[in-house]
Amino acid sequence: MNRSTAWGVSLAALLFGSSGSAVAQEFFLYPPCTAHVEGTLRARGTIATTLGTRSDEDASVLDADFPIVDASALQFFGGGHVAAGVRGRFDDGGCRTAALSEADGRMRYGFTGDSDSIRIVAGSLNDQLDIVRRDATSAGVGGLVTARSIFDLAGHNQMRMAVPFTVGGGNGAVIHVDTFSVRRTDSGPSDGYSFAEWAVYADENGNCQIDRGEPIVATGQLRVGPNERAAADPTRFAAPRGNYVLTLTKEMSSDVGVASRSCATPARAASEIREVMTLAFSLVTGG
Repeated sequence: MNRSTAWGVSLAALLFGSSGSAVAQEFFLYPPCTAHVEGTLRARGTIATTLGTRSDEDASVLDADFPIVDASALQFFGGGHVAAGVRGRFDDGGCRTAALSEADGRMRYGFTGDSDSIRIVAGSLNDQLDIVRRDATSAGVGGLVTARSIFDLAGHNQMRMAVPFTVGGGNGAVIHVDTFSVRRTDSGPSDGYSFAEWAVYADENGNCQIDRGEPIVATGQLRVGPNERAAADPTRFAAPRGNYVLTLTKEMSSDVGVASRSCATPARAASEIREVMTLAFSLVTGG
């Protein structure tokens, strides 16, 4: 099993793992609404020298609608892959230099929902490599050379998911946030962060979207850095009979770089970065 396949299997296991004890049958995704996911994934490789800068960048757009055709169940999955790299060979002040910077990353998300529960898993896996190799061809020492790779879904490149749902039955329902966690592992000297925020809005006019003035019923957020993990305490909030929209905002970035100040200082950095966010709701009647 290769690395990407193994990661896909582990992500599927998170999605379809046990959701716990039985709960009341009151969650409904409601036709003819549409769940929506949008965002932009980016990879960049850059080499900067005293002779100038070389850079390459690529992007993958996440933009998908998932019609809700069955009120009792919905599953959707998606993602993107992006890669960028740049290399150069040049002489600089009696210094012969070869440099490489590259990033290759994947983003995956998945949603499963039925009358018992809602579960979202989103994660990324990427490899980044930066190398500067140098040799003196004369008495010169050469100038500063840096190589830097970036992989991100950050800032204006956020991923945002919106899923409309209905709470049926009586007005005594309570939504339990069973799991909300983010974990990240970095095998090398990476910078960056992973961030997730969920919110449930009251869709007061039942038009399947969030309109100005419609209130947030509940929300939560987590942020971690390299080789960190965080989990929110389980929580619960009242959900009277009505329409709602669940949103998830996801950001992540990883940044690897090396610098060489003279022909005598080759440099190398490499890192594999994995991060996974899990969010699981269940709904019960009463407390």
